[in-house]
Formats: sequence, structure tokens, C-alpha cells
Amino acid sequence: MKSPAVAAAVLCAFGPVMGCSSEGTSGPGKTPSSVPPVAEARFIPPDFRVSMWRTPCWGTCPVYEVNVDASGHVDYDGQSYVAAYGRSAWTIPASSVARLAAKCEELGFFDLQEHCTKIIYDSPKVGIEVVRNGATKVLCLDLACGLFSDDSAEVHRALDSLADSIDELLQTSSRVQTDAGR
Repeated sequence: MKSPAVAAAVLCAFGPVMGCSSEGTSGPGKTPSSVPPVAEARFIPPDFRVSMWRTPCWGTCPVYEVNVDASGHVDYDGQSYVAAYGRSAWTIPASSVARLAAKCEELGFFDLQEHCTKIIYDSPKVGIEVVRNGATKVLCLDLACGLFSDDSAEVHRALDSLADSIDELLQTSSRVQTDAGR
């Protein structure tokens, strides 16, 4: 599986400690609570790709990686505390890829800036990488950060909303959910 997860997981875990977090003032704009309808989706660039990974916590947080490309090809790798362990692949409809591209656009993913300067080492993190029109952006979200920092609340909501949309549109829920839930 082509994976940015290893390098980006290091960024998620240690980026703010190493001074890699962004301290910009730009925000995500709108943070809708649902995935935009297909009618709002625009052209999907041929290089469009979204990767998301969830890291471990001091508990039973699901650890997995999922990637989708412009053609709808999905690669999944369930690592721990998931219903489906190991690698698998499937294809999602073009309309789902278009909705995901629209969600990234609507949230202004390429304009979002990480604001969290607090690191909680035992909390799970979510990393999201989006490639579009030759540009690549990786953002990491410490799921506990939004609990302690008002300056990151808007970005936290936007990335959390995008992560939920990725799980919904890429159909990972049944592979991730365990009897204990998420």
C-alpha cells in the first residue's frame, strides 16, 4: 500500500514539539456537519488522493489507515482494535469520490492551519493527507487538543468533520467498529 502514514505519524506525534505546527490566523471557513451532496461536487482532479490514519492511544482506540484515489480505489490497513485486521481493497462510486473532494473544498482544507500547541501523548491522533492539482497538504489532529485549547476549536471541528466524512464515504465503519464501539 502506498502510505504516507509512517512519516506523517511522526509529524502528528512530534511536529508541535519540533516546532512544526502552524501558528497562522487563517481558519477553515465553514464547517458543515455533513458531506456535501453530489450536485455540489466539482471536477475531480486526476491526481486527487486522500489518506487518513488513526494512531493508538492508552486504551482501545482503533488504529488503521485508509487511502482513496481519484478512480475510487480504496486501500485499507487495520492494525489494532478494529473489526477487520490486515489489508484489503475495494472500490467506491465516483459520486463518493466527488463528495469527498467537495467536502475538502468546502472546508478549505488547503487553507487550514494547525493551532494546537499542547501535546497529550496518550491521546489518539488523526492524520489526513490530501493531494490535489499537484499540491499536497498533511494535517494532524490530536483528538484531545480540542478539549484544552480554544484557539484550535474551529480547525478541530473541521478536521473531525472531514475524518468522519472519510470514514462514511470510504465505507470503513464496518471494518473499524468493534463490539465496544469507537
